[in-house]
Amino acid sequence: MTLEINQTAVVKVKASKKHSANPVLHVKKGEVYRFEVPSGQCWYDMGIPSKSSGYKNIFLSIWSKRVPSAKCFTLCGTVGKDENHHFAIGSGLEKYEPVTEGDLYFFANDNKHFYWNNWGSLNVEVSRIQ
Repeated sequence: MTLEINQTAVVKVKASKKHSANPVLHVKKGEVYRFEVPSGQCWYDMGIPSKSSGYKNIFLSIWSKRVPSAKCFTLCGTVGKDENHHFAIGSGLEKYEPVTEGDLYFFANDNKHFYWNNWGSLNVEVSRIQ
């Protein structure tokens, strides 16, 4: 699915998936997007509730997170499932410009081996603004 300028889609992001997007959105270099997570939502890491802005997990100071600069369970995105294109979103991101073309995926920032103990989901509003 592609978005036209000023069009918005709601994407469901599952905490248990390394790459989650329903529907899958296709983005291109030169386009500009805004992401917003409506308040009141949470997902769970080993039974610990977390908002899209994440939380400080002392265990992941030992084990690496997929986006090292972001807190554990921060909502993050990637284009084409490429680790070089991971970025943090948190509760929202006013301006995102893809550096490559591909499908846009989302994930909870966790160690890549620990998605089995995650559950719940967030709805993310994705708007194309340019």
